[in-house]
Amino acid sequence: MKRGMSAMVIPNTGTDWDSGWTVFVDSDRSNNYDANTDITIYKQDPLPTYFTTTGKTGSGDAVEYVMFDPSGYSKTVGSAAFQSLTMSLARNDLSANDKAEQTRILVVAVTGRIRACRPSTDTTCVSTATE
Repeated sequence: MKRGMSAMVIPNTGTDWDSGWTVFVDSDRSNNYDANTDITIYKQDPLPTYFTTTGKTGSGDAVEYVMFDPSGYSKTVGSAAFQSLTMSLARNDLSANDKAEQTRILVVAVTGRIRACRPSTDTTCVSTATE
């Protein structure tokens, strides 16, 4: 917002969020990460193999990126439409009860508001949440 440019989060490899992710300011407004022109904010290494990360847009499609426009709204790249999405981080090495207790969902509303929740204790914390 301060720079008047979009900020994005993308997986390090294709659409595989388990490979880690990169957070950057899209200085060249290409909607793609270019280490030479964009401002890298943070680069997450691949997650340990016992984590599984998945994402869904409000329409149920896989999340390929998270983009915030200069006003802080969550948007799509192509049409610049408002977009809500969820990202789920779960342990895949635990039993069903323990896995449910350890799972977290990150909900990004179209307004840009982000909240983290635990599905085992919050009935509104589902992979189809929009706010």
